[in-house]
Amino acid sequence: MKTVVFSPYLSIPLFLFYSLGYFAVEPAQAQRKVPLLSTICVKKGTFYEDTKQVSIGREFYDSVFRTNEGSLLTCKIKSDKFSKFKTLNIKFGIADGETTITGSYGPSPTKVNVYLDGKEAATRSITEGQIDNISLELKNTRSVAIEVSCVYQSEGCKLVSFIEASLL
Repeated sequence: MKTVVFSPYLSIPLFLFYSLGYFAVEPAQAQRKVPLLSTICVKKGTFYEDTKQVSIGREFYDSVFRTNEGSLLTCKIKSDKFSKFKTLNIKFGIADGETTITGSYGPSPTKVNVYLDGKEAATRSITEGQIDNISLELKNTRSVAIEVSCVYQSEGCKLVSFIEASLL
């Protein structure tokens, strides 16, 4: 029977090899999308937070929330829990065949304003069947607000479906 001798000189390199692997830094992971509505938000107006399937520009989408004129969503995005967001991504549109609150059809445009820390950062006007995107840098931003209003008050507005409202 052979006797195996364990050398102390061999144990040090083996120990270093395995321990360095243990302490190695993980490769950078892709940043996760966080739904805007999962932060602390204050809502004014009518919000439908159900997922609804909609057709916009004759394309199929799942909306994350829907809202209409006079609505304002204000969300706190900087806190102990949420502090490292770099980008706000919003995708929204007006469904094909959507009527105004007064029941009229037609090209009545609806305006979507986005505010960062109370200052207007982006504005878009959209009509039925149109979809738009807004992507904004959030460096040192504490709050985000989304406001929906009518371009022409006399005609009324159409319901806006938000396909994405996320933070990265």
